[in-house]
Amino acid sequence: MTLNADYSFNKTENEAGFLLENQNFGPGIGLNFRWNIFNGFRTNRLIKNAELNLQIAETMQMEVLSIRQQAEKKLIREFNDRISMIALEEQSSIMAAENLNIVLERLRSGLSTSLEIQEAQRSYQDAVGRLLTAKYNAKIAETEILRLKGELLK
Repeated sequence: MTLNADYSFNKTENEAGFLLENQNFGPGIGLNFRWNIFNGFRTNRLIKNAELNLQIAETMQMEVLSIRQQAEKKLIREFNDRISMIALEEQSSIMAAENLNIVLERLRSGLSTSLEIQEAQRSYQDAVGRLLTAKYNAKIAETEILRLKGELLK
């Protein structure tokens, strides 16, 4: 619906004819109504587009959920591997400590050299360092699992 309003002034002068001079002026008002009978199936296209957009959104949501589940499974597998690594490194550090004690006993007996002691100490330090690194990596994996689960709950 549109509403028009205007004010006009028209003056016409003729040299011959029935009206030699004509003058119109004053306000004018107009009102237009428009009703669309056929819109070229636009409504049907809009409905189909909306349905298609809904299907796309649902598919994307399912893909995101699938990717998150795969990431969670991968992180859990990685966490379990790192826990296993901690157990191995604990055994390794225990064995390195025993080896160091044996070498120190051999030193007291006079059967060991300072090179053997240095090698045993270095081996023990490396084993303890690997154990700490394995514990740190396991904690990082655990933190990532908790972060991902927190995002899934949102």
